[in-house]
Amino acid sequence: MAPESSETQSLLHIETISQYVALPPSTLATPHTSLCASLFSPLLLTYYPPVRGIVLSYSNVKLSFSPNSPSIPSTSKSKSNRATSPTSDDDEEDEEEESEELLLKVVDEYSAVFTWATASFLVLRPEKNVWISGLISSQSESHIQISYLNAFSVSILRKDLPSDWEWVSDYTTTETAEGQQKWKEDGAVGGSGNGYFVNGEGEAVEGVLRVRIRDFDLRAKSGVSKGVLRIEGSLLKEEEETSRLAGDSAERRQSKKKQKKQKGTLREEGPAEGDAMEIS
Repeated sequence: MAPESSETQSLLHIETISQYVALPPSTLATPHTSLCASLFSPLLLTYYPPVRGIVLSYSNVKLSFSPNSPSIPSTSKSKSNRATSPTSDDDEEDEEEESEELLLKVVDEYSAVFTWATASFLVLRPEKNVWISGLISSQSESHIQISYLNAFSVSILRKDLPSDWEWVSDYTTTETAEGQQKWKEDGAVGGSGNGYFVNGEGEAVEGVLRVRIRDFDLRAKSGVSKGVLRIEGSLLKEEEETSRLAGDSAERRQSKKKQKKQKGTLREEGPAEGDAMEIS
């Protein structure tokens, strides 16, 4: 089978993992509700190393004495938690558990009991050069920002936009000093955030954009931080970006040559001669 094209490759994956967890005595009456609230729900919209991605939702929570033993599902039907805490439906899950046996492990004098918890996770794994779609959330002269999956921001710098796109400022200056002072107090800098881009046909850029992931940065949560996902996008294809970078490098080399040539000319002319001054 031929490999799937990177332009249509999905970034969403399903991962099922089992974890050995402890249940305090206060949670034994409603183990599923307590487990979801304390273990699985805090993982939503964070980078979770065991699944190698960002958790968008979880479902099919099951408890068992061992990973390979028959498990007790949360319900007879599959239910999913999508970036929300468990609802009152979990009460029905706990009532169903009362009619089924689940062996829990007790270790010495510890009050908590141990069991295996299994869940399926919907995971986002960003990859370079994959195309995604997002809704424009803001525009400024320096970049465009889009919202991906209504949860993650993607920044597209000005240098990664098509060359025929132009910035149109909707700020109109006034000749009075009072009006100019008012503009400065509002925090506007060079029209940033007060305008929009137009494409080569003169149409305003708005709505949904299809963007190529140029680079990204994933960091796991630590302490109170929920982790970081930074995505840098581009509207250029890989070939166009490579060609533009090559052109920019050539311009920089040409500029350096001109600067060296100018410095060489100044050295040949030498310093200007001044009048000698006698010191008594």
